[in-house]
Amino acid sequence: MTIRTMPTRGFARLARLSVLLALLGGVSAAIDADADVASDARATPTPTPTNAMTTTRLSPRLFEKTLDLSAHLSPTASSPPTPFDHAAGYFALNRTRAAEMFYFYFRSRDAAADAPVVLWMTGGPGCSSEIALFYENGPYRILDDLTLAVTEHGWDTVSNLIYVDQPINTGFSYSDDPRDDVHDERVVAEDMLDFLSEFVDAHPELRRVLLTLVPIRPRRRGERRSLRTFAGVSLRPALAFNPDTPRRLSSPTDAFQLHPDVRSYGTPLRGRDFYVTGESYAGHYVPAVSYAAFKAQQSDGVGVGMRLKGLAIGNGLTEPEIQYGAYADYGLGVDVVSKAAAEISKKNYPTCAKMIRKCGGGAGSDGPTRESEARRKLCLAAVEYCSEKVWGPVIKDAGDVNVYDVRKRCVGDLCYDMSNADKFLNQPSVKVSLGVKRNITWEACDGSVHRNMMADWMRDLEPTIPPMLEAGLRVLIYAGEEDFICNWLGNHRWVRAMEWSGKDAFNDARPEPFVVDGVTGGDVTESGNLAFLRVSLAGHMVPMDQPKNAVVMLKRFVAGEPMSGGEWTPNGSSEEKALLRGRKGKGGAPRRGGGGGGVVTL
Repeated sequence: MTIRTMPTRGFARLARLSVLLALLGGVSAAIDADADVASDARATPTPTPTNAMTTTRLSPRLFEKTLDLSAHLSPTASSPPTPFDHAAGYFALNRTRAAEMFYFYFRSRDAAADAPVVLWMTGGPGCSSEIALFYENGPYRILDDLTLAVTEHGWDTVSNLIYVDQPINTGFSYSDDPRDDVHDERVVAEDMLDFLSEFVDAHPELRRVLLTLVPIRPRRRGERRSLRTFAGVSLRPALAFNPDTPRRLSSPTDAFQLHPDVRSYGTPLRGRDFYVTGESYAGHYVPAVSYAAFKAQQSDGVGVGMRLKGLAIGNGLTEPEIQYGAYADYGLGVDVVSKAAAEISKKNYPTCAKMIRKCGGGAGSDGPTRESEARRKLCLAAVEYCSEKVWGPVIKDAGDVNVYDVRKRCVGDLCYDMSNADKFLNQPSVKVSLGVKRNITWEACDGSVHRNMMADWMRDLEPTIPPMLEAGLRVLIYAGEEDFICNWLGNHRWVRAMEWSGKDAFNDARPEPFVVDGVTGGDVTESGNLAFLRVSLAGHMVPMDQPKNAVVMLKRFVAGEPMSGGEWTPNGSSEEKALLRGRKGKGGAPRRGGGGGGVVTL
């Protein structure tokens, strides 16, 4: 929301494989890439825990607790959603004095050996990713009696799912040293890469890849093709080379090479496919973290130990100059503000845009830049002016409309009642289950983190995206059409304005229906590896409002499929007609009104 080293398996296994190869001669062999890539001495992981609740120090800086959430399940709930381990843990950040970053890890329900890894970050800045876990796309939801029910459309049905509370002091993450506070995206990205690299090293199942070796000549009479004699030499460079051309592996017989089909889009072959996702202020986080992982992958051939394949931003704040200019137009278009209020906002916008430009872009060729004190003052001035003079007139005129979903009224500080999460996560028994200290209080959004990041607010993260598009990463920008604060119109405008080689083709592409089971759930514009999806009947939190459509969206995205889906039946089904009726006056929200009140972003 916006407001707020792996152990070697041993040569015995390789020797057994070498005997098999000797017997099969011309048959290709598959070797676990994790067999000889142990290199980080600081990480000494133990075997993956069983479903019994256990605690494990996976490395000197990574502590993880296996979760047994059965005691918290509703008596009427179905079985736990996956036979694999759920875990929660803490990671001690390298750069800090006392910071511990909290995370959840859910193994994929479908047990696919090649299931991708999806990282989710909630925005704010300062809002906990447990909001998404329990209200949007996680495997559980919290019931009114503070028990858990299994969700049908959790994103763990498609992927291995990681939720992280960041920046530090968000959610269950903590530090008691103010020197550990985070103020810009450079540190956000560095902290996440620090965590991800160690996390993957501690979880061999995420970095295991089958490398296929094929003979390049027939086996000679009496020759024993022993993988043992060359695997330790060859597998490491095999993981670090660019697979655009087959590479011959060193061996006494020089008889094997990598199969030419073992490739990615030009990056090294290592680990699971990896996607960075998030919502709202994660329109800053996702590009920053993705670009840092992308540059690391380009630099050393390893990156975070997984193959970065794409990024997805939902109702994000990414390019503030363009997006602030859309508030008046969007408000008029959905009839929640008056023409007079919109005109005031539009009149003040040129000054706002000028101040945002003085604040400066948030990223260069090396990624997000650090804040100087002079730049920080300019950026804070832009936030103050634009919030008061551009956003202020329209939100005051809109009255008590829910700025995250204009169909509804605003209820509570965050416009949604999330009190069950506060109650559930702050129970002593739940904290024990998660390995959280008793004296740490969970809050949906942390005000101090929000304040610390205010100079980052107006920074433009869009420049990080074109280099990743050009390199072949898939990029999805999606937006629920009922959201005001990070509305689809502003997002659509910056996507169309983005300079990259596919700009003209994307802008010439016609929107197509986003179809799920024959029902249209929005419209999507897609060209090459860029897609923009406007989701119907959804607000700021798309997976909460349209859980089925959201998980189908993710499934198509990580599978490399077209986002539009199948054929749409005009006039729709009874289900579609019911959904469309819900667009009119659902929740009783006024279309225009007086009153005041500020707003935080999630």
